[in-house]
Parts: sequence; C-alpha cells; structure tokens
Amino acid sequence: MKYLIFARKLKYCTILLFVSLCFSACIYDDFPTCDTTLSMNIKAVNPAGQDITSSGEAGGAHVYIFDKNQRFVQEIAVSANDIQNKVPVKIFYKGRDSFSVVVWSNLNGKQEVSSLNEGISMDQALVQLKRDTEAYAQNPDDLFYGITNIKERTANADVTIEDNVTIHRKTALVNIMVKGLDAPVLASSITKAASDYHFIITGTKEDAYNFKGNLTGNSITYNQGGEFNDSNTQFISYPFTMYPLSDGNRLTIAIYKGDTLIAIAETNSDGTDIIPIIGGTINILIDLRGSLTVNIKVTDWDNEYHWFEW
Repeated sequence: MKYLIFARKLKYCTILLFVSLCFSACIYDDFPTCDTTLSMNIKAVNPAGQDITSSGEAGGAHVYIFDKNQRFVQEIAVSANDIQNKVPVKIFYKGRDSFSVVVWSNLNGKQEVSSLNEGISMDQALVQLKRDTEAYAQNPDDLFYGITNIKERTANADVTIEDNVTIHRKTALVNIMVKGLDAPVLASSITKAASDYHFIITGTKEDAYNFKGNLTGNSITYNQGGEFNDSNTQFISYPFTMYPLSDGNRLTIAIYKGDTLIAIAETNSDGTDIIPIIGGTINILIDLRGSLTVNIKVTDWDNEYHWFEW
C-alpha cells in the first residue's frame, strides 16, 4: 500500500514538473517563440577604422530591426549622449529566428526617410535626398550607417546575447576654390565681395541609400553658392556634404555667373576624374588664369586644405 501511494505521488510530481517546464521554458519544437534580448554596442569609426565614438560626431541614432525575411519590425531611438558614452542598446526581439539591426545616425532632417510601416523591406526603405523648389538636391546631414546580422539561436529558453555594430560615414565633404574670377568693384577694400557666382554640380546618379547601405534612386544635381575671400581674389564654396558616386561616375563642376556659364571642370590636371571620398574631404582648386587647370587634395573630414602656393 505504501508503495502504491509513493508511486502515485511520484507520478503526480513528474506530471507537475513537466507542466511547469512547459510554462517556464521554451521547448524548441513546441514553443519556437523564445524571447531574445540583444545588448548591442554602437561604435563609430573613421575611414582608417579608428574609433571616434567618444567625439560625438555620430550624434543620435535610429536603430531599425528587420526579421529574417528583411522585413521591418521595430524602431528604437538612441540619444547622442548614450552613443558618445558607449551605453549598450537593449533590443528585445520576439522569437529565436535570425534578424538584422540597421543603424542610421545624424538623421537631422536634411533628407527624407521612408515611413517604416511594419513589413516594409530593407530594399524599399530609403534615406533620400530632398530637393528644393528648383529640383536641386539639398545637402545631406553628416550621416553614419551600420548593419549587423544576428544569427538564429538554438537555446530552449529566453536568451540574452551581446553584439556590436560599427557605423561609418556615408557622405563626402567638398570644398571648391576658384581663382581668376572677377570680383565686383567695392567701395571699401576691406569688405568681402558679394556675387552671383555659383556651382552647378552633376554626376551623382543615385539620390538615395536603401537600408542595406546601397546607393539607389535617380540622378541629382547640386547648386552650391560661395563667397570671395577677404582679398577678393578667390571665390570659395561653402563646404558642403553630398552623396558619393557609384562606380564609373565622376563629378562635373560648372561655374556660372547668374545664368551665364563661365567654365566647366571635369578632370584633375593629371587626367584623373573628380570623385568625392566617403568620409573624407575633397579640396578642389580651379584656376581660370590662362588655360583652365584643376588640382585636388584629399584631407580628413572637415579638414580644409589651404592652397598657399597659389
């Protein structure tokens, strides 16, 4: 009799334990919706791969989660302070399937970002240049981008994992200086000359990035202004950002005074194309004294080259 009572209690305890496990753990075959918590660090780097996170250049970020089919699931905002201080981002994902994390930072309104309704694909989601009333491209923000892919987990319980995403610049910075333009006559020699000189820049064949970080879209033209230097001997563009070029393309810089074309610069003096550098600054000197010549110097981001020899 004692043996039967013991056997019944053992059977009851076994059933109770099994039921408890079913409710407290994720069995791979029966409960494939285990939750995943991702603790992710965002690291900003320059083109040389050096960590610039603490500089704050990357600003604040938007983190976008896409499922294994590359369909949008959720969005998380991360403050500039948290990125600069390397505070991990907590991402809660329902299930154990693989998923992707896309990070865009410095989305400060100078470009259009697709409305990310649930289910939109990474190819369809765009960061697209805005256009002004004359259809010229507006200059983008100092954009950073990164993506990391999280593999499917095989654990039979909720899991917490750690990973990193590295973000880097997706725009180029351009400075243009022109010598040989006639400055307006001034009443005072210490006043900078205003003018209607400007640059029409073509060669950008895509006006958007998709969320895979690839260029796409349509051709775009930039209209950039500038001003004469203190001595009124050089007309200098305001430094401006732009989307880079796809392979095989080059910039063409047309100098206008109002609607009148003054000159067109298409290649460097050594015959190479004018190509902006992602994450760097391209400094372009166009000399109209005598025959047109073009000289180019590439420097680090936001580091203007001074053409002292000219």
